[in-house]
Amino acid sequence: MTGTGGGGRARRTGAVAAAEVVLVVIGLAGFAVMGLAWAKGAGFAYVPLQIAPLLAATVGLAMVGLAVGALAIQTGRRLDAEAEAGLDGLVEQATEAAAALRRRYVGND
Repeated sequence: MTGTGGGGRARRTGAVAAAEVVLVVIGLAGFAVMGLAWAKGAGFAYVPLQIAPLLAATVGLAMVGLAVGALAIQTGRRLDAEAEAGLDGLVEQATEAAAALRRRYVGND
């Protein structure tokens, strides 16, 4: 779905939703990587053998952190775009109202 905001800028809400879904999937995949690495590391009684799987779990943690941070940024941008579009509509209505008042009162001097 494509909407137009003020200033000729197009806002693609479908692309925003797709990006948010991808970020959620990356976050869930990160949790899966952490769980699998933790389960693998827990299978070893000898501590030095646990280090490699637990270091691999940090990759999952990084994926979760990346997804949460990017999702926060993406959501903030989407909310800002919606607010800007609302303000653009308000400014357009105020301009039309001012023009109508000008025609009504300036034209009848």
